[in-house]
Amino acid sequence: MTRHLITLYPEVEGHIEVTDVATPQTNVRYTGVWQGAYEGFLPGPDNLNSQLEMRIPGLDGFTLIGQWITPGGGLPPAAQSGRWAIQLLCKDLRREFITTLAPAWVKAEAG
Repeated sequence: MTRHLITLYPEVEGHIEVTDVATPQTNVRYTGVWQGAYEGFLPGPDNLNSQLEMRIPGLDGFTLIGQWITPGGGLPPAAQSGRWAIQLLCKDLRREFITTLAPAWVKAEAG
């Protein structure tokens, strides 16, 4: 698009700034979340220190994970719920849950 703009208006070359913006519709397109919510449900006095049950009676082998499990939601709690799901699976299978720290090079690349 910028090339086309420069072709039409050469004087703008070097004066264009591109910014990537995420909107609620971006969230819907990439993740399918309800109404573009980037976090889960709104925390309130009744649910601030609670989370939804990850297991549903009658659905053996099924575990809920994601931003809608913990009030406030968002990416970190969604990732944490994935970890909790694996811990539950390990418990069900009577296996030890083993975790490791990321190698130093991963931490360095993350900034």
